[in-house]
Amino acid sequence: IQWKENLLSLSEPFNVEFQFIEVNTLEDAAGPIENLCTAGCDGILMQPITESVLSVAGKYNVPVSSYCQTYSDEQMEVFASYPNFVGEVAEVDKEASEHAAESMYDAGCRKVAIAGVTRGFARLSDDRADYFKARFEELGGEVIAEDYTMLDFASSISSFAAAYPDMDGIYSVILDESVFQTVVTEGLLGQVKIAGFDMSDSCDMFFESGDLVFTCTGQQATILSAFAPLYNYMYDGTYLVDDRNKIIDRSYIEIHNAQECADYNEYVRFSTCYTPEEIGQMIIGFNPDYTSEQFREMNLSFSINDVMTRMGVE
Repeated sequence: IQWKENLLSLSEPFNVEFQFIEVNTLEDAAGPIENLCTAGCDGILMQPITESVLSVAGKYNVPVSSYCQTYSDEQMEVFASYPNFVGEVAEVDKEASEHAAESMYDAGCRKVAIAGVTRGFARLSDDRADYFKARFEELGGEVIAEDYTMLDFASSISSFAAAYPDMDGIYSVILDESVFQTVVTEGLLGQVKIAGFDMSDSCDMFFESGDLVFTCTGQQATILSAFAPLYNYMYDGTYLVDDRNKIIDRSYIEIHNAQECADYNEYVRFSTCYTPEEIGQMIIGFNPDYTSEQFREMNLSFSINDVMTRMGVE
């Protein structure tokens, strides 16, 4: 919902009408995309994307921008071969995963279990597990168990609790409510530290108690960043991203403690994070001096402090 509200904040300032559609599978996407194009659609924001979508939209010269997905170098080369592909903005899972490992190690964890998503389901969830494990072991810690399911984190944690009484940390590639609930019901509260990705309702309480030592979030603002290259092309055919075969790396908002969690809730969680005026400065037709490098720097500087500073909060 927040993603949609953030995008809608740009509707009136940029004179854009947004339509939101959902498809069951990527294989089903080409038909609805063609319907949008024949109805006069001027641009598409989509995640994930496929060659077939780019091909269909390309027939009508409709630009496509993507966000929050990780692709291989080979995939990006293929996407960039389509003139209507304007860019991909995605968070850097490697950096955040390694920071999670460092936070757990600094919190005293030495024997950690990983609750992941079925391998091969999504590259980003695979990366989150692999980069965490590599960094945690590099620091001298031990990953004593791994379980990969189709989002059944509760079962993973229950099995960890039964089999590994010496476990002192749980890393989950997605921190949904079931992670925290199962930690409580399995009697692990106070015995393990938790780290992972995304925010849920229990994060505040678990940061306050010191049981949660790291999470990262902020994807709700990424769609606004991805709007910039799309609108540049819609406005006058300009590519904001000069190397479209490279993902625009974007930092997650990292949260390590209760104070940072409180700042996130107050200044970021329900904020658009970028004003229409700030997005307007990223449109070369309005601001001819703006560069692709500045756009990359803007995405990498994203943080709680970045948002607070631009808001004028001291």
